[in-house]
Amino acid sequence: MIAFVLNCLMALLWAGLSHSLWSLSTGFCIGFLILTFADHYFEFLNIASYIKKGINFLCFIYSFGFTFLESTFQMFWAILTVSPQKLTPQLSLLSVEKLTETEIAILSTFINITPGTLILESKNGFLLVHSFNTSQEKAKIELENDLKYLLLRVTR
Repeated sequence: MIAFVLNCLMALLWAGLSHSLWSLSTGFCIGFLILTFADHYFEFLNIASYIKKGINFLCFIYSFGFTFLESTFQMFWAILTVSPQKLTPQLSLLSVEKLTETEIAILSTFINITPGTLILESKNGFLLVHSFNTSQEKAKIELENDLKYLLLRVTR
């Protein structure tokens, strides 16, 4: 947490020196790089954990972005080429028993904003997921392996 605060302070300093609020993200990236190189000298700040979580967060965002684009193109292609009789929507259960309420909310949000998927219900440690035009096993494996695993790497 201290490393994150330091990174934010460095980002604000960078934005103040460059006289532009738009350069805040640049300052945040530069601060992250400085903290990465300063990890060896300031071990008491636990910067390594912050760096690891930051990299895991970027992996999560990259993976979600790829999943989002892939499902968008699949939806587009299915709408243009597949007849409604050949569509195979599926319902699948996703286990969320070992997740906290916050992690379930984040996972549900990312599933809901992905085209072609929707959370219908959350009960008894399971999410009922509706998937558009996909096999049940494929949808379950994608959700379990990609989003849920990467989310756990970020939050824990």
